[in-house]
Amino acid sequence: MKNDQRIDVVHMEDGGVAILKKQKEAFIEKFGREPGPSDPVFFDPACDTPTPITEERLTEMYHDSILETTSVFSKNDN
Repeated sequence: MKNDQRIDVVHMEDGGVAILKKQKEAFIEKFGREPGPSDPVFFDPACDTPTPITEERLTEMYHDSILETTSVFSKNDN
């Protein structure tokens, strides 16, 4: 590392650490390798290459999960 580069230390609660560990595991499962320094932490799982997830895609996934959950509860009510 060059002397003019700055390193910031961020302290996180256990929940934040767990989220980052899950993201790393998901990255390895999806792409078959460890994430590198230029890879996005939060990536679009529909893409074949590590691509940062957009707000629009994240919103779409959120709505899809709500619809799926609602559908599961509807089926269980019968």
